[in-house]
Amino acid sequence: SSSRVTRNTAPVQVIIDEAAMATEPESMVAVKLASEHVTLIGDHMQLQPVIGYQPAADFGLGVSLFERYASPPQKDAKKLTPGRGMVPVEERHFLRLNVQYRMHWRICELPSKMFYDGELETRYKATEGIQVKRFWPQGRDCPLAFCNIEGREGGATSGNKRSSLLSKSNDKEADKVTQIAQVLYKVKNIRKEQIAVLTPYSSQKDVIQGKLERQGLIDPDPQKPSVAIQTVTESQGREFGFVILSTVRSQPQRTISNRKAVQPDRKWLLDHLGFVTDQHQICVGITRAKHGLIIVGNKTLLDYDDTWHKLLTYYSSRGYIKPDWEFPSAEVLHQLRT
Repeated sequence: SSSRVTRNTAPVQVIIDEAAMATEPESMVAVKLASEHVTLIGDHMQLQPVIGYQPAADFGLGVSLFERYASPPQKDAKKLTPGRGMVPVEERHFLRLNVQYRMHWRICELPSKMFYDGELETRYKATEGIQVKRFWPQGRDCPLAFCNIEGREGGATSGNKRSSLLSKSNDKEADKVTQIAQVLYKVKNIRKEQIAVLTPYSSQKDVIQGKLERQGLIDPDPQKPSVAIQTVTESQGREFGFVILSTVRSQPQRTISNRKAVQPDRKWLLDHLGFVTDQHQICVGITRAKHGLIIVGNKTLLDYDDTWHKLLTYYSSRGYIKPDWEFPSAEVLHQLRT
């Protein structure tokens, strides 16, 4: 929007990268510079624009121009919701790049079905992959696990200005995440730089980082290899060998185990799960891993959200879910202690 840029350039074509993370006004600033063609590049199933004012987000400011073009049009224009069906089908010029090279096909299978209409094709080279034996619930050819744990949810870490007052942490879950990272590094001989821990909450990131540092998995020298620790938002666009995803939110089993007693409306989900239910964050979190993905969380609570319910149903049907006292296995933990 700078007058210096608009005055000194007259492009025929404008290309906007990461367009799904830009608001419509931001995109239009660039669009108006093009005399003939505009190309938007992005993934509207991953992170959306960050909108600091919730009413503006509720009225559609969080929907990018890219998403409006990519979303399938609705038949009844009177029922349009923000970001849906705003571009007539005859005017859509949408192309999906459906071949991915990052993820093991088992890791890719579910995100493809949930977010990309089952169209993703995998060109993962098994010969270049890293297999971990005697670790995964269903063996080395199925590098997926969900570790079910009932932790105790807490607030932001005290004294840390980076942690929002609304941020959450879960110390028991952080201990489990650290244990799994130790097993991968010390028992399964996975290099530190091949391991990443992701979490939606900055407070949980701080808690886990401290535990990883005390176990020697994060080196004080930034030039030396370390386990990566990032929020899901920070991990956008990155890839890692093995990802441990900490979902954080938890409630005592006795308060959430009876579906008849719980009415999971929007407010209930917001109070008990927050933006852990954001399907864009879920999509990013479960698509960063190349060779193996471990999710750590409270299965009973997450199951109330529709997107997590689909994931957990899939994982359960394939035997990927284990309680925290069974994952990692007793045999593997014995190796860690000796």
